[in-house]
Amino acid sequence: LIVLTDSDGAGTVIRNYFNSILPKDRLIHVYTPAIKGKERRKTAPSKAGNLGVEGIDAVILRDLLASYVQSDSDGATASAVTRSVITKADLYAVGLSGRPDSAVKRKEFARTIGFPEDISATALITALELLYTKEEFFDLFD
Repeated sequence: LIVLTDSDGAGTVIRNYFNSILPKDRLIHVYTPAIKGKERRKTAPSKAGNLGVEGIDAVILRDLLASYVQSDSDGATASAVTRSVITKADLYAVGLSGRPDSAVKRKEFARTIGFPEDISATALITALELLYTKEEFFDLFD
């Protein structure tokens, strides 16, 4: 199951609900980038000032989901999810977990890569594993 929700408090509640009822190996969380703006249907921006899923450009959404689908020679699609292993020790190694200033660094890092700023270390690992190999993750800090 691929879960794509807004990167806000309500989205976190939904993600946590799915985490509590589904096996982790059957669940993929896709995070929308934090793009400032307001959906056309709304009179005011969200509390965080970011677009929700419905306000994100379709091209961006396709790009977010593209790595989970592959086409064969007949044009049929199949799941192409592969997971690398990024651990809390890896987050610790780059200062994103387990240190006095880790929460601030994690918030800055999340903002830099377009993740929700309040993402927990555990949720960050899950999201990073879907987007990066361990080597690519460490390359972000070179």
